[in-house]
Amino acid sequence: MTMKIPIQPTDAVISEKYLRYKIIPDLPQHDVIYSVAAGADGKIYMGVCSEFGGAVHAHFASYDPKTDQYRDIIHLEDLLPEGKDRFRPPHAKIHTAMAAHPDGRIIWVSHMTPPIEGEKIHRIYEIYGDPERGYVGSCVFCYNPKTDQVENLGRIYPFAGTRSMTLNPERDEIYTVSYPTAHFAVFRLRSGESKDLGRIAQNDAIGPCWSANGCAYTTDDDGYIIRYDPEKEQLDRLPVRIPFPAWHFGHRNRVRRVKIGSDGIKIYGLTGLSCRLFEYDPGKGSHGTMRDVGLLMGEEKFETANRIPQGKSLAFNLDGTATIGLNVGGGEFPQVHLMQVDPKSGEGVDHGRMEIPGMLPIHTVQDACMGQDGTIYLGGAMGTPPTFLAAFNPNGLAESIVCDQEAEIEPYRLASQELQRKDQELRRKFDEHRVYWIMRATPFVNHGTVLMHDLGLPGFLPLIPDGESAITALALGSSDRLYGATSGTASHLFVQWTSTRSVRPFDFPIDLGIFTVDGKTQTGCRALVSGPDGCLYAGTLNADGSSGHLFRHDPAREIPGQIEEFSFYSPPFDHSYGLQLEDFGAPAEGEGILALVSDAARGILYGLGSKGTLFSYRPGSGELCSLAKVEGPGYSNSLICDRDGNVYGSMGEARLFRYQADKETLECLPVSLPCGQGRGYLNAISAFVWGTNGCAYCGTTVDGMLFSLEIDPESSQVKVVGLGKPTWSGYIRALTAGKDGKIYGIAGRPDVFSRLFVYDPTDGDLRDLGILETSIPRPWVGQRFDSVTTGANGEIFLGEADRISHLFVYYPPICSPNR
Repeated sequence: MTMKIPIQPTDAVISEKYLRYKIIPDLPQHDVIYSVAAGADGKIYMGVCSEFGGAVHAHFASYDPKTDQYRDIIHLEDLLPEGKDRFRPPHAKIHTAMAAHPDGRIIWVSHMTPPIEGEKIHRIYEIYGDPERGYVGSCVFCYNPKTDQVENLGRIYPFAGTRSMTLNPERDEIYTVSYPTAHFAVFRLRSGESKDLGRIAQNDAIGPCWSANGCAYTTDDDGYIIRYDPEKEQLDRLPVRIPFPAWHFGHRNRVRRVKIGSDGIKIYGLTGLSCRLFEYDPGKGSHGTMRDVGLLMGEEKFETANRIPQGKSLAFNLDGTATIGLNVGGGEFPQVHLMQVDPKSGEGVDHGRMEIPGMLPIHTVQDACMGQDGTIYLGGAMGTPPTFLAAFNPNGLAESIVCDQEAEIEPYRLASQELQRKDQELRRKFDEHRVYWIMRATPFVNHGTVLMHDLGLPGFLPLIPDGESAITALALGSSDRLYGATSGTASHLFVQWTSTRSVRPFDFPIDLGIFTVDGKTQTGCRALVSGPDGCLYAGTLNADGSSGHLFRHDPAREIPGQIEEFSFYSPPFDHSYGLQLEDFGAPAEGEGILALVSDAARGILYGLGSKGTLFSYRPGSGELCSLAKVEGPGYSNSLICDRDGNVYGSMGEARLFRYQADKETLECLPVSLPCGQGRGYLNAISAFVWGTNGCAYCGTTVDGMLFSLEIDPESSQVKVVGLGKPTWSGYIRALTAGKDGKIYGIAGRPDVFSRLFVYDPTDGDLRDLGILETSIPRPWVGQRFDSVTTGANGEIFLGEADRISHLFVYYPPICSPNR
């Protein structure tokens, strides 16, 4: 009997007439079928996976409803170069990432997350990018039923997994979102080419979904629709959200499951925060329209702990209704129900709960598809192997489908006492797993406090757009104001009045504008410094290799304008006081600007071009001079100036140079950067900072070595002292001197998670503090950082450098970490 949703669950078990189970044999470590797809040949294809069963690779298999035959087609271990490497996470899953191509091929993507053999849990952050222990990355596979051949088409991205994908058959492309980095990627089936378009969220939603209107869609952490346009290769966050309770702010309401409707255009999905079904029509209007079909089951209560079922699978029936698998009751072993809903009328019926006689409770169902006769096939998950493929038809199953249910179950049937014992044993196992997961040592910073700011204040100031927000330079200016420069499709300068705490929006980053030259947008800035005249100077470094320009911002022009109490996006500064960004031209034609440093005592600014031109600028006279040519390759990404006005940096073959200002000469010093033997040509200085003890500290690029540069004030002799390598992956990205006398830095290759480290000059302790993670104002793990500076109160500001970026703030602990 149908009724308007939400409906009350029934306690009835679904009859064998309508629901039967094909038990997966001979795989004692595979406990879940995460993906199913209906092939053009009438067979049902599936990924037989391991969640808790063991460190094993997934199997690709098929089921023929006409002959009731299950076939194990291929073990992924046989298709992977790393297949037999037991020290890496296995490709244990094909996780809701399988699709049937109209030409008959089956496309799927591998995934991980079971632990390495002998370990208790998977540790993706800890080993991400590790050359010996890390997951190598998801691969795309293709099975051709006509030739019965399986082919590994290539890797989508290094190190990351893939929990979901969608197929664009018109372009022979698949679209995925990586785990745990949440990057949107395109993989072209014909060429094997992949393209990473950057980060779209903190967590990967179980999307995306391609629509016949030509675009693919998924959601971010706040439930906003993310659209990918393949023609433009462009991602857009649309002002459309999937439904959520009115009193909830919507964060973490990602799409849980998604399927295309019968028209090939409308998208239907289950929400993650609550159990709602929605319909999104991308063809209506410029952003599409969202319709909340309604809460499927349960009750949402204001300021009360809600026990809302969790939507786990979604498939459409021949009549346009949807069959939905729900976990009802919560906990590790909820009841699994199948309900049917008409998205047009909002009417539904609960067909009952799933139960296999004589076997442990069903953990959940993970994916579903419709066969040629209208039967719905569901991939099951058990707390322990074996797992199952379920076949459901509300009109009754064909006799050929799982024709002998008893024979399927009999080898695994347990007596009631044994069933109870194993059930309790399994519950204890999951309890222990949860406790260990929460209490374990994590790779995240846990000494001190980490928070972050958006680059703007929604409702008052627009945020610097995604794709333009990577913070690649930071500097503390006059009046303790913090300045930052971004890179991307456009380069911005922003300011945060760090001493302001009571007037919004001035205690948040404020966009001062985009660097432009004759109307052309500059795309990068990695050089930012407070000049001798109190102004901020920025040097641009464009992605296309065009000349970088020197820009100036005068803080005196930051005159607050009228802030209306009830308005959106009022300009924070009065523009009548002049331009915020002034272009002073290109110091070196054909070169970008790698670094800037200020000699405040002599009123000079020095800079280094991307092809080795060392230049100076005198703010007092406006004189811009080319001083010398530094030998490459491998130019210094940072410069430092001593008390005598000499400028230091690195040149080719890991050599140090000094520009002697009084003699106007460039000399190559008889010392080199610390690096691996024979690896000098790979390394350059990436960061310089003066410590509070009067010693200069430096970091290198590829090898990522920290060292001190000791300059004798009497003889001017220079001594290099290696201090160690703070992280396993090298590349020191930025350094700053803390108010506590310690040196803080960011290190890590561009393709792995950046890590915060600290060096204590008093005892020589060099410590990796971990990956930057925060829950203030919302959960976020920073993946890459390119800049760092110290605030007036000793806080450490860090610039995230990703497609979506934030200004992080680290407050060192009052007490040093235990050693």
